[in-house]
Amino acid sequence: MGFIHDVNRAASETQDAYLSLCWLLLAVLADDHDPGEVGRMAGRLIGKAALNDGSGAPDDALVRLENFLESRGFMPKQIGSRPEVGFELGCCPYEEAALANPGLVCGLHKALAEGMLEALGGVFEVTNLVARHPTTAGCRLELRAVGQAAQLGDRQPTGDGRSLSPPEGVTGAGRFAP
Repeated sequence: MGFIHDVNRAASETQDAYLSLCWLLLAVLADDHDPGEVGRMAGRLIGKAALNDGSGAPDDALVRLENFLESRGFMPKQIGSRPEVGFELGCCPYEEAALANPGLVCGLHKALAEGMLEALGGVFEVTNLVARHPTTAGCRLELRAVGQAAQLGDRQPTGDGRSLSPPEGVTGAGRFAP
């Protein structure tokens, strides 16, 4: 799966959001893989590369995911409190592509986060991606702490302290939530 290995190289060398998306889409087309599978494979590679720069404490996974989202231009803001945390995304760097095919673009990025978190020790898992209209942004990547991470700092608020209740509207299925 040569294209997947090039995702890390292209992303680290250029930080160009559309270039990394192009590599992922090429991997889907060239290898006839499911977009979720491609996203998770790429996410695992990105997560493994990120493991080289830290201790591996549970919160490090959130910091690394946040750094990745920031590097792609999503402008993430951590929200919620453990065990349910997440990121509100202040910007959609893939606005044009997400307007054309939100299910594919948003699904790839949800799968990227799943793969990254898996590679970063599996202390958090993606529970949902609430996709909002890309011109207004505000998508929410919802996570849940698992295992021991769920007990650590159970009552410690993060971000703006809002809890993540079940989302309203259609989520991650090719349409945008209100």
